[in-house]
Amino acid sequence: MTLFPYCDDVTESGDAEHAIAYRETLRTIVEESPHGNLSLVESPELLPLSELAADLLHPGDYGMKRIGDELSQRLDV
Repeated sequence: MTLFPYCDDVTESGDAEHAIAYRETLRTIVEESPHGNLSLVESPELLPLSELAADLLHPGDYGMKRIGDELSQRLDV
């Protein structure tokens, strides 16, 4: 899973470039992996920034449930 959107993505004092680089590194690792059972989930697809708690870092109870529900739909069981 890539990083969820968080305060560094949206605040002037944040380090958005670091977050972008981390996400890109994960994408590259998965893309270049020889393992067919490795996949990537873009975290914003699981929980949009608008559903984080007021600290713009943590999901609330509903957010945690939504992440679990969305992620479970992507698992090959």
